[in-house]
Amino acid sequence: MNGAPLTLALVLALAPAAAAPVGAETAALSFRPVGSGPGGLQVRVSGPAGTRLQMRLRRGDAAAPWTPVALPPGDEVATLAPLPVPEGVLPLTLEARGVGGEPLLEAGMDLDRGWIACGPFPAEGAGYGQALGPESGPLDPWARYPAGGGEVGWRPFDAAVLEGDGYADLDALLGPADHAVAYVATVWRCEGETPAVLRLGSDDALEVFHDGARVHGADVRRPSAPAQDRVALALHPGRNLIIVKVGDEVGGWGFHLRAEAPGGGPLRGFAPEPFGLAAWTPGGPPRVTSVAADEAVLEFGSGEPALAAAEAIPCRAGPPDPRRFGAEGAAMLLDPEAGRLRFEGDAVLRTRHRVRLADLAPATRYAVRGLACGVEAGPWRTLRTPPPAGLVPVLHLRVACVFFADVVEEGPGAGRPTPRDAIRAEVDEAWRDLAETVRFFYVHSGARLALDLARFEDWRRHEVPPGTDYGYAWSGHEWEAVSRVLEDEGRTPADFDAYLLVSCDRRREGDRWVFPASGGGTYGPLPPFHAGKSAWKVGCPNDAWMFCHEFHHALDALFEASGRPDYLFNHFYAWDGTAHVHGEHWDGNGWILRSWGGHARAEAPGWFPGDASWRWSLLAWGAFRDHADADGDGLPDAAPELPLDEERLGSSPEHADTDGDGVPDLEELMRGEWLVYGLDAIRCGGAPRPMDPADPDTDGDGVGDGEDPYPLYAIPADLAGPAEFALDDPAAGRVGLRVAWEEDALRIHVATPEGVPGRVRVQLDLASDGWYVGGDNLQVEWEGGGPPRAHVVRCETPGRWAFEDPEAVPEGMLQVREGTLTVRPAPSLGFQARPGDEVGVLVCIDPGPPSPPGRGPQPHGDGRTGMLSFFEPHAFLRLRLPP
Repeated sequence: MNGAPLTLALVLALAPAAAAPVGAETAALSFRPVGSGPGGLQVRVSGPAGTRLQMRLRRGDAAAPWTPVALPPGDEVATLAPLPVPEGVLPLTLEARGVGGEPLLEAGMDLDRGWIACGPFPAEGAGYGQALGPESGPLDPWARYPAGGGEVGWRPFDAAVLEGDGYADLDALLGPADHAVAYVATVWRCEGETPAVLRLGSDDALEVFHDGARVHGADVRRPSAPAQDRVALALHPGRNLIIVKVGDEVGGWGFHLRAEAPGGGPLRGFAPEPFGLAAWTPGGPPRVTSVAADEAVLEFGSGEPALAAAEAIPCRAGPPDPRRFGAEGAAMLLDPEAGRLRFEGDAVLRTRHRVRLADLAPATRYAVRGLACGVEAGPWRTLRTPPPAGLVPVLHLRVACVFFADVVEEGPGAGRPTPRDAIRAEVDEAWRDLAETVRFFYVHSGARLALDLARFEDWRRHEVPPGTDYGYAWSGHEWEAVSRVLEDEGRTPADFDAYLLVSCDRRREGDRWVFPASGGGTYGPLPPFHAGKSAWKVGCPNDAWMFCHEFHHALDALFEASGRPDYLFNHFYAWDGTAHVHGEHWDGNGWILRSWGGHARAEAPGWFPGDASWRWSLLAWGAFRDHADADGDGLPDAAPELPLDEERLGSSPEHADTDGDGVPDLEELMRGEWLVYGLDAIRCGGAPRPMDPADPDTDGDGVGDGEDPYPLYAIPADLAGPAEFALDDPAAGRVGLRVAWEEDALRIHVATPEGVPGRVRVQLDLASDGWYVGGDNLQVEWEGGGPPRAHVVRCETPGRWAFEDPEAVPEGMLQVREGTLTVRPAPSLGFQARPGDEVGVLVCIDPGPPSPPGRGPQPHGDGRTGMLSFFEPHAFLRLRLPP
């Protein structure tokens, strides 16, 4: 909110101003206002049975009489004491003293309530258009409403979070909920006719009511951002009731709101009217919100106002036994011989607590938890402090990859001998693919996450019904088999944090064995091993991709169990905050890893120095190892057990920016995808294309890497001249690509030594806003000189996964002639083609002759199949149209 006349600091807390020491029998006292009205304020007093004291409320110099309070014998929980409220202006002060007059507590109580909130109300979808609460008529701040088998009422709302276009997190206020609705209300008293403009954003659906009449509605699924909607209000003299209704489908839940004058600037001529409620905003689950060299911050909530503290216990050396998580949670890490550290809060009675944990030892893993009036407030959380200078921490997750090798479908093949050579070839190829994913996670985590893979093979015969989703890996007996296989190798489930269960299902078709494909499945951490489990069949199109996608689900689940549910879900929906300016799935998964460590931002392009890399320290699974990092650039110097280090990258361990181009060595590592084999594409050339940390101009285009938005490829500043690429591939020879803006159209030409390639696929992010955002994502394919086949990948339909829509392609937009694709502007797809606009481009080819009917891309080079990608697989090059 903006404007001096509006006060928004509405958090209610009891703040002892000068409390005297309290005897042991009253040390656990806490005070909770539970209601007010003509009879006075009701304050709940909790403490030991028989506690006697006196309480009163004071308004400035005016004070109500002292009221005696006693907890009767046997009542060790609470009693209610009505306190008279003196007349006058707010705020109030609550005082408590012993029966002998000794002061116990003096606390400010701000009962001015300019905003209140009510919910959550369960609702279908996001509840748009469903009258679930007080949408019309006079507002009763004391009313209770049925909701989900119980009742909800109004509670204070901390509108201070809205200042400066801030975000009001309803998940934090009301508790995480999907398919739910909340109402936020305020009363503005105006001196006269006052025109106003509300700038709002919402996650998800939004409705606004003025004096009971709906004045705005947006049935949307989106992450909230400032000023997504603007609502004009004609505020009248006197009281104006404004209710904002926000519905959540899935994921995040919250809104932005800012009031302005019609011409901009602060809104004046009004003041919020207090509701007079006396209650507190409930606190949330415990979260570690920062970790620094020798300190951390723990935030947590309590059910009623309390004095806060926190405690920390050093953890055992080495990784935990994940099987203990089910019974102990993060306490599975505790060292029973270690002493407890205690950290006091700020001596203010609150329900939302923030405690600084100071003077922690470096390179130490701790379990931490909050205490509210000495009582545990939520489960243990874990963190790990950074090591001293010259070392960099890496989280090592132990991953067991178990191949169920001899799995045969019931039917003609069940009685035949096991084709060991064919199975061995499938397993070896899958194992080779998995190394690609290990490197991908390491690079895009900012060299903070290492997946330590261990290979196991189960050659016992297993029969499964035909067509099972994930083969034996989902049979119900897989954990028995895993335990046996581990035992045979002298290992136990205590040795692993996650499992890849790859089922080598086969069936007999005529005279040959077939390894059927499958999707993948993930769950965890669930019994019996309380580790992440990802499973698929070895016949899937790409084992590296299955590992990346399914294990990323498992990593997400492990972070949620560790107290960080905000780790992003790796299906990309524009309405839940996971789709941004990135390409397809591989590129999107890389973006999630980079953003978690703070190397990427949803709201801004570019690279950041990893100021949130401490988040990797919060996982309760795995173990941390400190690797030598002499120049402090975040990249280990020489660590052969890791996928990459300075030695193999070719950078200097003595200089954080080896070539002095303004791009630190770690960023040089992360600016390349390091991806060769995409889901259905192979990078042209058959090798990763990283930046060269010893060359300040990697692509040789005359623009230094530090200033070059695309340091891997020499491209012009815009398409006033064509962008041309020529790449050498071991199998296809020299292939060329030309992208130009000519005669008011985008023209894309592909050439191979044989002339026109067998098949070409062009993907265009026409608005350059990300492949999974909006309805502007165009895919075009053609073979030889044939006509183009095209569809739009639509991602803007709320509640629906991206889907193909061939009918959305305007007639006359596309033409293919002599190997050149012409794309003309199409406003209906957001392709206005205005000067200076960007368009994302991804081009893949099948260089050989057209594939036979029913056949996909032909084998390439080392026997793998996939189209050749001119750039990094699944990453778009973003080209600017000429001015």
